[in-house]
Amino acid sequence: MGAQPGRKARTSPGEGQMNPFYKALPEAVEIDGALYPIATDFRDIVQLMDMLQLPEAEMPDEVKKEAAMQYFTARRPPSRAAGLDALWRFVTMQEVSLAAEKRRLRAAACGEPEQEEDTVSGPAVLSYRWDAGYIYAAFLAVYRIDIFQVEYLHWWAFRWLLEALPGDTEIKQRMAYRGTDASKIKDKAERRRVQRIKNEISLPQRELTDEDIGSALFSMI
Repeated sequence: MGAQPGRKARTSPGEGQMNPFYKALPEAVEIDGALYPIATDFRDIVQLMDMLQLPEAEMPDEVKKEAAMQYFTARRPPSRAAGLDALWRFVTMQEVSLAAEKRRLRAAACGEPEQEEDTVSGPAVLSYRWDAGYIYAAFLAVYRIDIFQVEYLHWWAFRWLLEALPGDTEIKQRMAYRGTDASKIKDKAERRRVQRIKNEISLPQRELTDEDIGSALFSMI
């Protein structure tokens, strides 16, 4: 798995919001006060996401658990549940823990109202597998970064660069169309045009969203 060449391991941002302008990107996660280095190159995380999408028949959950723990590069945390929790928070760039997610799901199962829900999950609009060529082309054209040849690129930096790509790049256009609900377009001609494009660029299989990653790791604890 990828490692940042010639630089010391960085720590998790902890519970507060980190500022990357004066705090280095994390190369380890904190679990019960101890630091555990993890793989942080974007290719490692994309590989993890691909693995989580494999069906049970092809890769049983127990094997996925063991494979996910391989992302701890130096030593493993004593608790696999805590390890998967910390790994999920790093991958999804979130501070909320799976323990909090577990409480939310239990409350929902009991019919209790959800608390502090800030986002609404929608269908995946990006596939790191099927859109790889478009992501590559955009990074090369906009940033002059050859992501197929770059030695190391932190997962968070990759995500930020991807998010900041101009809206007129092919990959961002595809993401925008996939995320558009054509049924809400009033003009019939425009609705048909958008739906036709959505059909042409639809993903051949369901892809993981950040929420799906959390659910996949949560289900393995």
